[in-house]
Amino acid sequence: MSRYSIPEGDRKDSHKSGIAFSLPKLAGMRSLYGAHPGLPQSGKLLILQNHYPAVPVGADGMTGELRVVRTGSIFVLPLLVALAGGVAHAADMTAPVREVVNTAAKSWDGQDGDAEDVFSEDRLTRLFSVDFARTYREATHHPAMDPPEGETTGNPFDYDPIAGGQDGCAFEDIRVEDDGEGQVTALFKNHKCFGKDAANQNDTVLIFHVKTEKGHAVIDDIYPVENGQSGKSIKDELKTIIAQ
Repeated sequence: MSRYSIPEGDRKDSHKSGIAFSLPKLAGMRSLYGAHPGLPQSGKLLILQNHYPAVPVGADGMTGELRVVRTGSIFVLPLLVALAGGVAHAADMTAPVREVVNTAAKSWDGQDGDAEDVFSEDRLTRLFSVDFARTYREATHHPAMDPPEGETTGNPFDYDPIAGGQDGCAFEDIRVEDDGEGQVTALFKNHKCFGKDAANQNDTVLIFHVKTEKGHAVIDDIYPVENGQSGKSIKDELKTIIAQ
């Protein structure tokens, strides 16, 4: 478990309870297990309170957790049974975070070539939630800098929100940790070239809220950690830009 966390009021999903279960006690589940042998046979039944309707969460055969979503009084098994067919597999919650951090790192590696846009249209569609992508696109109508002649949209930020500023160094010691419950923490050092002072050796820390949409893990928000506490989220900053 990470020592960093999203404020309780900002969490989108939370564990309501963990009830021990075994296959024989789950009435009517034998046929589902027969069709999906990857589901755990025993362990904890994790009931998630979720304000999104019937969001798939998945099952973890390694830890023996069977996760269901509570919508009203109905418990929906998020089997992620592919409409394409096949056995359900839990989405890799770290995958979109790794791509975002590694893409940002390329912009600071000192190598020749154009920097890649973390929030390119392709990445907005693949790596971010529908809500985050919609919010970002709307914010591009309020660019931080004057866009090129003939264009009306641009980057809403006047700094790199992944690097955490306008100045920085090459990313070193990149780590991405799945903390569970939709939280993924990214840590890296990107101030070491400024000198040997202790402050320049500290990690830059970002907390990503990751959810599942259409069977894929996507980033719904990003929280920079400042002085050990999660700060204003990137999505909230975008909303502030839109409201200006």
